[in-house]
Amino acid sequence: MNPKIEVFHLGTSIFKGKMLTLPFKSQIIQAKGQELFGDDEPCAIQLSQIKRMLVKEMLAHFDGELTSDTHPDLMAWLDFDHASELVIRKRT
Repeated sequence: MNPKIEVFHLGTSIFKGKMLTLPFKSQIIQAKGQELFGDDEPCAIQLSQIKRMLVKEMLAHFDGELTSDTHPDLMAWLDFDHASELVIRKRT
């Protein structure tokens, strides 16, 4: 549910950690908060649940690698510059 991953931008590692620690854009968090809880300013408990749901959705498409080419909608959730050039890979 929370694999170790590494995010690359043009071949350079820019993030290492567990998927739940990925930086999601505040607009995505607010939209999901409104959708799930009717609140666009979720509390800490709601924020944790929102992140888990986003990661769960990403994992449904994750076969060891996510790229902007194959899943641009998912990659656009992330708060990194140049989301269109990112690759996420599972770490061992």
